[in-house]
Amino acid sequence: EEAFFASRRQGTKGLDIMRFPVPEELRPEAVKVIHGAVDPTPPEENVKLTINYVQSKQAEEIELNMDDGSFAAVINTSLNEDVILQVEGENVAFEAMVVHQANEVPNSGVPTPKIELRAHKASDESAFELKDVQFATNSTEMSKAAKLVLSAFADYLLMNERFRVDIDGHTDDVGRTSENLDLSKRRADVVAEFLIKEGVSSNRLHSSGFGQERPKAENSTAEGRALNRRTEFTVTD
Repeated sequence: EEAFFASRRQGTKGLDIMRFPVPEELRPEAVKVIHGAVDPTPPEENVKLTINYVQSKQAEEIELNMDDGSFAAVINTSLNEDVILQVEGENVAFEAMVVHQANEVPNSGVPTPKIELRAHKASDESAFELKDVQFATNSTEMSKAAKLVLSAFADYLLMNERFRVDIDGHTDDVGRTSENLDLSKRRADVVAEFLIKEGVSSNRLHSSGFGQERPKAENSTAEGRALNRRTEFTVTD
């Protein structure tokens, strides 16, 4: 929104600096720079990374460094759309995350954190998380980002009709064991119900809740408890 012009007059050592508003018609588009890497390294040749603008359905492929899986890209935030970064490819398991939301106010001056994505084979039946599938504290209410990613996941499942999905809910150890078990089951059910509304057949989905029984980190720290509050997915043929 502002421009600066600097010049040095002959025979002087200092700079004269002018500051002035940029006319609106000459202002650059608002953008957001993202960067990260795709694991494993190096990625297979069939793997591609796309930026998907949700509302307009625009998709842009990002150049992926095939030596170390790194990437960098620019998002046009002036379009004011939700934007999803997605890993795609033949026989590649689903992976996506929200990298910008409509009406999000850019935090100018703060660099965006490194994004880490996986590009594992769809035949790999190990459980995985979708980072954006989060819930409000002690609630089954999903965030907007969760719904955006699950909608993309539903599209993936509709294109790969042979896959079935186990949805497992987990919590930290804060609260009563029985209440945590119930909460984790209800959260897994909410995810399944959302996918069904998006067109995925209910007989392809199985939801379970394990409460605090299967922690993946120590519950003694806030970071560990955050890791334990999760929804895991296992895709099988």
